[in-house]
Amino acid sequence: METQRHQIINDTPKQMSFFNKKEVSPINNEFNTSTICCQAEEDSPFTVADLKDLMAYNELGCWKLNILTQQISLCPVSIRLLGLRTGVQINLSTITRQLINLNALGIIESFRSACQNHTQVEKVIKVNIGESNTATWLKITGSLFYSNGIAVKVMGTITDITTVKNEEFQRKDLMAFLSHELRTPLSIAKLYVQHSYKIVKKEKVNELANNLAKADYQTERMVNMIDNFLTLSHMENSKLIVQPKGFDLTDTISEIIKDMAFMYPGRVFKMESENHVKVNADKDKIIQVLINYLNNAVKYSPADTPISISCRKIGDQIRVGVSDKGPGISTDNQKHLFNRYSRVHDENNIRVKGFGLGLFLSREIIESHGGKVWVQSEPGEGSTFGFTLK
Repeated sequence: METQRHQIINDTPKQMSFFNKKEVSPINNEFNTSTICCQAEEDSPFTVADLKDLMAYNELGCWKLNILTQQISLCPVSIRLLGLRTGVQINLSTITRQLINLNALGIIESFRSACQNHTQVEKVIKVNIGESNTATWLKITGSLFYSNGIAVKVMGTITDITTVKNEEFQRKDLMAFLSHELRTPLSIAKLYVQHSYKIVKKEKVNELANNLAKADYQTERMVNMIDNFLTLSHMENSKLIVQPKGFDLTDTISEIIKDMAFMYPGRVFKMESENHVKVNADKDKIIQVLINYLNNAVKYSPADTPISISCRKIGDQIRVGVSDKGPGISTDNQKHLFNRYSRVHDENNIRVKGFGLGLFLSREIIESHGGKVWVQSEPGEGSTFGFTLK
């Protein structure tokens, strides 16, 4: 692969003084960079062309500024990452104008301060580049290089860290999830405990034991989910860990419906399922998805309308759906429903609280099982949210 040569343009100090020579004070110890560079090149099996190819392949940009002559050099990767056009004269004035456009002018002051204090710079900036105006996160580094104790140039790198940042945001989202999605099992446990207290007054010991056992089960589910998602939030690859086991999905749905009917005594929940549909999946996480769907159905549908849940085996697939008689969802909104923070913008639902994480997390869970999530809806005709597992 032939790598493009660095684009080097002279810009006189009178046009733009990026670093004033007076701002760079000398240091006592000498650092002979030319000797070190020669030794490294003699011992290294890599040629300069090899290193250029390697940097281009890994999307690692580099830049260099001669403090004395104000001459700047950008590699093709750096030019692209900063949103500069190729084939156009690039100098310090050009770069400064671009940093102003990107609301990242503060990075210049960071490098000026580094020159004065003889420190390295590592700055992370958020920019919107290109016609799509997509947010991109860049890490820009810079180090001073000396000759006879005097700083003569600054060299550094530019790296696109958008993927790393997005994973960081995902971990933060999961922390928000802990305070949002886990309210449901905790609320169920609390209701069982409150109900048990009423039973104690009536001295019905058997029913008390039964309800306390259910409360203990819901609390244990909550603890397990906290552990799992806290582990996930610290994982570098941000992938869910699923522990599939065989269980009866029909019986599980029946138990969930009982819990939901207990939480929402005014609502009617119907079950449409074949007898004993077996599935090999992570039971707690599948329960979490079903509760997400049912909670959304309760939120977005009139209180006097029924909510139904179906479970059928079609060929080698298991298809589950939760249907409501709500206002329905437009085709445009359906495209984004399972995205992070996605909320349906509708005047009728403006008061519904939430972070827009439930459906996003449901999608992550189902896709981690090799399945798919889906929605069927028309405005005014209600909605069916579902998933398919193999």
